[in-house]
Amino acid sequence: MDACAPEGRGPGDVAPPAIRARLAFLVGSDRVSRALAATGTAFVVLGHTLLVGLHLLPDLGGVDPVRDLLSDYALGPTGWVFTLAMCAGALGSAALVVALSSLAVLHGRGTTAVMAVWCVGLVGVALIPPGPLVVGPPAIGSLVVGPLVVGPVPGPADTAVAAHFWLAATTCVSLPAAGAVVGWRHRRHDHWRRFALPTLGLCLADALCLLPIAVTVTAHRLLGGSWPLASAFGLLERLAVALDTVVLVVLGLWAWHCARPVRDSRRHELPGQP
Repeated sequence: MDACAPEGRGPGDVAPPAIRARLAFLVGSDRVSRALAATGTAFVVLGHTLLVGLHLLPDLGGVDPVRDLLSDYALGPTGWVFTLAMCAGALGSAALVVALSSLAVLHGRGTTAVMAVWCVGLVGVALIPPGPLVVGPPAIGSLVVGPLVVGPVPGPADTAVAAHFWLAATTCVSLPAAGAVVGWRHRRHDHWRRFALPTLGLCLADALCLLPIAVTVTAHRLLGGSWPLASAFGLLERLAVALDTVVLVVLGLWAWHCARPVRDSRRHELPGQP
């Protein structure tokens, strides 16, 4: 049996064989899959490195890493670096999705669609600015989240601010959700669990970082009032982004491992094939 083929109920029992076969045909060989895994991981690390570099600017680029969100950098003169970081992460993630899908690690239309949301969302966050900083006190009943104001904020930038906020929120949730599903499904596989269990654990930790943000924003919209935890949204977001990067690196290593040549006459078979 292929070292990368799940035993028992696995991708071969869930992923449509025709889709897997087409992806395998397009990817073509183990070398291509490994190249996609390596390239995707490299672009993900590049994107994260660029984000870290923004924090090394004098005075942190005028952004408070505890209170302000990463998208604050898009509003300054170094906004192009933020855009480049998001696009690099999206390109790397897309390469990993193709590699993982062809190897049947990532399977099922739902999980693949959620990963596609992650890739497209990164590009959207990069291209749709969060809107200008609100000068003066926010409107009554609003919650300031970095440059974003959740609540009734008058002005022409409302649409861009709302679009950026909800696009970023959807993107942040998509990777932990898809990663947790993939990790859970493969957690008992003899060869894959060394990647599946870390992926699952990292995604759960990622969700724990995002949960206080979601609860605070929801509570504010329902109950109003001031919520001190909002002043730590920047730190929570940075922790979540760091975990996102580690998750993608683990997925890249997973794909690299599965695509490596093995001494088995069946190594070119997709999981689930006879």
